[in-house]
Amino acid sequence: MTDHEIRGDRSPSRPLTRPPILPWPCLLVAGVLGCGGDDVAGQPGAGTEASDSGTSATTETPADGTSSVGSSEGSSSDGTTDDGQAQLVLTRGDLLDFGEAEIGSQVALLVQVDNIGTADATGLMSTPLGNEHFEGPFGYREFQYPGTDGTCGESIAPGESCLIDLVYVPNLGAQLGQWSIDYDGGPGPLTADLQGSGFGTTASLVPDGGAEDCPPLAPPRPWIQPDGPHWGCVPGAFAGVDPFEGAQVFAAVLDPPLVTTLSLPITLVPSFGTATGTVMGALSVATISIDGIDEHRVQLRYLDQDGALIEQFDSGFETEATWSLVEDARLVPAAATVVEIILSCQQPEGGGACAAAFDAVDYRLSL
Repeated sequence: MTDHEIRGDRSPSRPLTRPPILPWPCLLVAGVLGCGGDDVAGQPGAGTEASDSGTSATTETPADGTSSVGSSEGSSSDGTTDDGQAQLVLTRGDLLDFGEAEIGSQVALLVQVDNIGTADATGLMSTPLGNEHFEGPFGYREFQYPGTDGTCGESIAPGESCLIDLVYVPNLGAQLGQWSIDYDGGPGPLTADLQGSGFGTTASLVPDGGAEDCPPLAPPRPWIQPDGPHWGCVPGAFAGVDPFEGAQVFAAVLDPPLVTTLSLPITLVPSFGTATGTVMGALSVATISIDGIDEHRVQLRYLDQDGALIEQFDSGFETEATWSLVEDARLVPAAATVVEIILSCQQPEGGGACAAAFDAVDYRLSL
């Protein structure tokens, strides 16, 4: 018998491998290796290995038979690595209230932006930031990020703050809006709801109500001529009348039908927000019959969102041969979304261009 053989009974000799030398205090029981404080008999050590690094990796087998492996170092509970994120917030919160302001004024609001995250917020100036990033009558002061007295730039470090200078240019009544600014490294854009309320009287909502801004004899814009291109911005000398104001008037320049109209629809809702039903609308138009025969007429019509007539003012046809003012003032109906101004000229005897003129067309809202 050699040193590498062990005989038992008188059976034929067979080579056997020596049992391994077990580190203390480890035992080999029923083919299972147990060390330290493991309950060897209950075999809780199955599937667990000791590591010199002092960390452990655990393999769990869910009921569906799949496996997930996670490390206890540098990982979150779901096994993903947290590299940090930027998070921008507004010190004032996500509702910015500019308060009440008179029409024609501006209200500035200096807003502090904080990065409460753990990474840099970058890319704040990756694209030009003008007032296209706002809804409603709000914007950056001087129309460009970060505003006149703003200090924010391209990035904001963790724990740092900067200022953005916003402005509100009030319309009539209550206005709501929204502002957003994109940045990289965080969960999404920084957004805020904006609100303010305007009072007072608006400027005239009639563009070029004096017929001064269009070339002589050119069609007035954006007025509509439902029955053809008969109207123009007419110099007083051509019309045969001294204008009520300025140098031109609205008058017919081509032979029209017996009655010709000039119409201007004005959208009301953007003008005074949620103040419908409490806003006063005031119309003023200067009219004249140049020959004392052809007739002039002024109408004001309030329409709902479907174009249906809610309420109207009608001056009736007149033949005043000197300038006179046609005026109307009333509460704007709550359901009105459009006000339409209609100027008409009628030729009772027919023939030639209609010899009536209009000037200084003005429509304002007040609250």
